[in-house]
Amino acid sequence: MAALMGASAVEVKEENTKEIIRVPMTEALSEAVAKHRKSKEYKDAAKALDDQAGKTLKEYVRGHVSQDFKSNPQVKQYAFETPDHTAWINLRPNGYGKMSDGMVEEVKGATSDEFVKKHVGIHISGTINFSQIPAGKQNEVAAHLMALNHVVYGPAWEPTNAQPSLVAMKKETKPLSTFHQARFTELDDTESMLLDDLVPQPVAFSGKDGRKK
Repeated sequence: MAALMGASAVEVKEENTKEIIRVPMTEALSEAVAKHRKSKEYKDAAKALDDQAGKTLKEYVRGHVSQDFKSNPQVKQYAFETPDHTAWINLRPNGYGKMSDGMVEEVKGATSDEFVKKHVGIHISGTINFSQIPAGKQNEVAAHLMALNHVVYGPAWEPTNAQPSLVAMKKETKPLSTFHQARFTELDDTESMLLDDLVPQPVAFSGKDGRKK
């Protein structure tokens, strides 16, 4: 019995008190917290209304788009107009999610093997986590990735509107992971004040115990 009770007990994660500062509240701070609470309540209520409205409007579009497309193959939007507001529903031809093998078989059963062969294919996507690549190797890796354009377009490829780069990359100068701690430990008061004006410390609302939602 004791083992069963122990297994069913809810595990409570203790706060890391070193990571949290309990702020002595003033009237102004309390008002700010109240505004934050209200904003979350309004967001929740707004989302509920949006979901209810979206369900009705999307069901209408899904029930009519097949017939409407036959008479107007260019249709991309539906406008629901009232005297004081217009709600728009966009068609998303490229918004279909991935299909499991089982779903593909079900689609074949509902349509045909030929339909699936013609209109369902393999889409390959990938990401490169440059933060895991040593700084001294990042330019070399970027050059290898850009070379993929020559594999697809040919050795004489130059970026044009007709043949844009298949690889999108950007270079940014950003503080390293050591920057935040160093601003408090390696600067004198004057340097710290000047840095605060140039690079304010990034802060954001978060969920309970500092876990951002």
